[in-house]
Amino acid sequence: MTDGGAELVLVSDTYLRDHPGAPPVGRIHGWGYRPVGLGLREKHCRAPNYPYVLPHMRAAALDTLHRTQVSRNDIDAF
Repeated sequence: MTDGGAELVLVSDTYLRDHPGAPPVGRIHGWGYRPVGLGLREKHCRAPNYPYVLPHMRAAALDTLHRTQVSRNDIDAF
């Protein structure tokens, strides 16, 4: 999740096999996305009584869990 830019390098299993010095550090099983065309201040003020600071990011995380059919306990890192 990001409130700005993010970078991700994807390689194939063939690349990993041909480059043994580049071990895989993770595997992507799915994704979630919730665009919000607001600045950070507006995001914080959007739902002041909501129990989550950035509810759109929570929605993206829940969407990801639903798409991948995994639970939070199945995830090693966020």
